[in-house]
Amino acid sequence: MKASLVLTALLAAPSVVFGAQRDRFESRRMQAEIRREVQESLRDARRMRWEAGRTIRRDALRARLEARQAAREAVREARRAAREARRFWRD
Repeated sequence: MKASLVLTALLAAPSVVFGAQRDRFESRRMQAEIRREVQESLRDARRMRWEAGRTIRRDALRARLEARQAAREAVREARRAAREARRFWRD
C-alpha cells in the first residue's frame, strides 16, 4: 500500500509540477503576443501620424507656392497696367 502510494505520488508529481510550468509558459507566451500586438499598433500609429504630418506639410507647401504664384501674377498685372498708363499719358 505504501509503495503504491509512493509510486502514485512519484508519477503524479511531474504532471503537477510541469502543469504549473505549462501555465507559466502559456502566460508568458500570451504576454509576448500581447506585447507584439501593442508594439505593432504603436508602430502603425506612429506611421499614420508621420504620414498625416507629411500630407499636411505637402499641402501647406502647395498652398504657399500657389499664393506666391498668385502674388507674382498680381505684381506682373500691376506693372503691365502701370506701363500701359505711362504709355497712354506719354502719347
